[in-house]
Amino acid sequence: MTRYAKTMSDALKEVVNEDGHADVASAIRQCKTTTEDAMQILQKLQSMSPEDNLPTWWTNKLAIASNNMNKIRDYLLVPSVAESLELHEKVGDENDMKKLVGELQNASKLHLAQSKRVKTHVDMMKAGNVKGTLELVRIVRELENASEAHLRQSKALVNHMEKMNESVIKEQPEHEIKVGDYTTKHFHMCGSAQKVMKKHADKEGAEELTKLQDKFYEIEMMAMNAGKPTDEQISQTKSLYDQIMKKAEDMGIADEVGDYMKMHMDSMEKGDPELGFGRTDKDDGKQSVDEGMKMNDPKLNKIFDKLKKGDKIKIKHDSVLEKGKDFIEYKVTAKNTVRKGTVEKITLARIDNPTSVKKFMYRRDGKVTFAIGDMGATIADIKEVVELDEAKFSPSMIDKLRKAYEPMKGKKINPTPLMKIFDKIDSNKDGLIQLYKADIPFVSTMAMSRLTLKHNMKADEVKKLREETELDEMDMKYVLINMQGKVQGYASDEKDAKDIARRTKSTIHKIKKKISDKTLDKMNALSRTPKELQDLGIIEEVELSETIVDFDYSRNPKAIFNAFLQMSRRLNLTLFNAPTGMKDLQSKGTGRIGGTKQNMLKFMKYLNGKGIEPKVEIINEQKSATGYTLFHRSFSDAMQHAYAFARVKMGMTVDPKEIDNKVATGPKKPGTGKTNSYSLKTNKGMLQIQVYNTGGGAKPFELNMYSS
Repeated sequence: MTRYAKTMSDALKEVVNEDGHADVASAIRQCKTTTEDAMQILQKLQSMSPEDNLPTWWTNKLAIASNNMNKIRDYLLVPSVAESLELHEKVGDENDMKKLVGELQNASKLHLAQSKRVKTHVDMMKAGNVKGTLELVRIVRELENASEAHLRQSKALVNHMEKMNESVIKEQPEHEIKVGDYTTKHFHMCGSAQKVMKKHADKEGAEELTKLQDKFYEIEMMAMNAGKPTDEQISQTKSLYDQIMKKAEDMGIADEVGDYMKMHMDSMEKGDPELGFGRTDKDDGKQSVDEGMKMNDPKLNKIFDKLKKGDKIKIKHDSVLEKGKDFIEYKVTAKNTVRKGTVEKITLARIDNPTSVKKFMYRRDGKVTFAIGDMGATIADIKEVVELDEAKFSPSMIDKLRKAYEPMKGKKINPTPLMKIFDKIDSNKDGLIQLYKADIPFVSTMAMSRLTLKHNMKADEVKKLREETELDEMDMKYVLINMQGKVQGYASDEKDAKDIARRTKSTIHKIKKKISDKTLDKMNALSRTPKELQDLGIIEEVELSETIVDFDYSRNPKAIFNAFLQMSRRLNLTLFNAPTGMKDLQSKGTGRIGGTKQNMLKFMKYLNGKGIEPKVEIINEQKSATGYTLFHRSFSDAMQHAYAFARVKMGMTVDPKEIDNKVATGPKKPGTGKTNSYSLKTNKGMLQIQVYNTGGGAKPFELNMYSS
């Protein structure tokens, strides 16, 4: 076991010790901004005819703003009401508004009575020829004016509440929800929030969480109406976001709330997705892309992995506007990641109408969603399109063709389907040359025929292309191995290798000896196991072991918590002992985090780059004599490690039917003190696996495995 500890840099100390913005200074800036806005509005209103009409929503907002300004003024200038306002004010609460109307009416009566008392005193002074009544007469007038003002204000509030009630009826209340005694006013900004908070309405703290979100969406709506948020609005939503996630964490629903709240925060900070993306109150049927289209079908995930720019796909989809009847063919125009790498995004364009509204596929946490513009839709069915209509064909396309036609070598086929395909690419000389060089039964022969007929190439010229193939070969330098221990692909360029690794969460392994793409194709290298590549001397031994580190950063728990949230999905890191582990990391700055050695090093470098230098303790895994990890967090982890170790280290691939028949549908995981035993068929004999539940520690499941 190794151990080291470091302290934070002086620069980080300075950052941490900053006081942040001052409340008074911030309030002064806001008051100045409000004053400027009010003057501009006043100038505009004065230029308009008094008979002009203004929208109801605008006059309502003005009434609310005026009322709020009166309240905050009274809080500062009338100390006697400050405590009451601070303790009892509920913005927008109808009962409180009614109470306020009563207070204003009572205040009107009080000021009127006070004016009469002062006037009586003035009359007595005048009767006694006592001087100094001028100032008192002015007080009488001010009290009378105050009485009239409060009476007018109370009537205005009554009128406002009547209009608001009418407005609520008109503004589709079905988009708002009631949690506890609180009815939302701005939940039409997020369909997911409506769904989640309805689901958890009976939980303790649900009303408070709903209010916090409603305030967030109010600010987001104001930013949307203005076209973009102000710095102050972004700051306010950041503070509300932190409060929302903390409350959601306390209630045990942080994952559900975080799924949509992170998107709304990104919308305010970055404009991606665009402001108002999640609205449910639009007549055009637009809705949040995270509504009604989540899918975790293995087929869909498999196709999503394969798709790249230029590929074609057929999708049958259902939306709020129509139910899909036929497949629609699309072309992938872009594939990238958004929201700091947490969401994969594919942009699609219709083949028959490329300028129509764009379609998008998103994937987050293994769930694939579909959207038409910003309208959610559900994928009813999906299938790949294999067509030869690109200027150059990808290695995966060539591989598909080879797999399809190699088994037919020496046999007779119906040439019509292949001829129809080639009819589409007759003008694509480079593509035809590529297909000829690939040496695929039937495909290469037909490519040769089209080169001579359509491009006037002589037979000798075409044959020389094969002889030149070796000159066109690329030297492959990297092997990509994914999280499942399978070969993901090969790359000749380091940048390409890193790009594939990022998209597929694969590890990069250097090729030891010079090897060409042609050679790899001939040896069917994509189907090889890492163990076979090692035996052939192509790559070094693949390290499977996991690195586990105990972190302690109690001086600033928020910093390391946010860093983990930022990088955990990207690096496939695991926080042990969830959900307690998540709470400890957030509140105490302590936690046990695991991942591959390579990814844990990346995480440590990321922390140091942010000035975060925690105390750490590296925990070495207990391994068997043959090298597999003995203890695991769960039964599933133990079995998955056994399959991967057998495949990579022993060259044994377990028959999937064996897993389905003996493991997936077999006995449940062993209880404390119990053992599950399996004898599984592989390509190289039988694999024996036993998993014993010790019942204690963070990793209670002990693995034992061997071949027979």
